[in-house]
Amino acid sequence: RTFSTCTVGAITCGFTIQVLTDTTTYNFSMLTACRFMMTLYTIIQACQVLLIYGLSPDIETFTKTEISQMPTNACIGLEKSKWTVVKLSLLFMIDSFGGSFVLQSIVSGWFFHIY
Repeated sequence: RTFSTCTVGAITCGFTIQVLTDTTTYNFSMLTACRFMMTLYTIIQACQVLLIYGLSPDIETFTKTEISQMPTNACIGLEKSKWTVVKLSLLFMIDSFGGSFVLQSIVSGWFFHIY
């Protein structure tokens, strides 16, 4: 699933850059078209962050009161390791964000040079 999503993203990016640099429609320079795509990608990622941030607490399995009423040996939740998990999640988010730039840039560049 991830590979097909990256493939669709790379093809869409390459196609959009091709349309933007076409002299009969928009006539942007290659640098301007690439900057536009990177800006668009950043805006899309920011929208995803806002959507995730706006999720309702109702998606959780248990509420805080239900968790506090459970016995301590129930092993549900992240009482002691919560901040470690948050830090690791942020690290993986940054890695994924940067890695997707690199991968899509390489694939788009390859398609541009080959085709």
